[in-house]
Amino acid sequence: MGYAVDKDTVRPGDHLPVVLYWQALSPMNEDYVVFIHLVNSAQTLSAQFDAPRGVTNQTTRYWKSGDVFSDTYEVSIPVTAFAPDDVAVRVGLYRPAAAAAGEKRAGTAVGRFVDLTQVRLLPEQGSCTFNAGQLWKSDCVAGL
Repeated sequence: MGYAVDKDTVRPGDHLPVVLYWQALSPMNEDYVVFIHLVNSAQTLSAQFDAPRGVTNQTTRYWKSGDVFSDTYEVSIPVTAFAPDDVAVRVGLYRPAAAAAGEKRAGTAVGRFVDLTQVRLLPEQGSCTFNAGQLWKSDCVAGL
């Protein structure tokens, strides 16, 4: 139905708040898990958040047609995340039983997802960034 991502830049160690707005189109007979992945330019995960939908509201099993919900999720950016890079904010749902059966593999979204927006992942303040032998001086502490 909709979303809100209020930051356009993050750094390793930061949190990225993502608000998702849901509307049930039909009843669901099982509970789903929501995932939010930050996928970098190499198509690998920079960060991820997976949790049962309904951490603050009712789970999908109890949705009725027409119900509208909103959830706020905090995606933690690991201090080891590669930066600088542009990351896609990818959101989807999966069934836990299907994931246990191998439909969802670590670091891979299998099934339905949508890329909502992109966010710039910047290096930690004061750090130097090297890329194929190239130094981005703007990302370095003065004097390095």
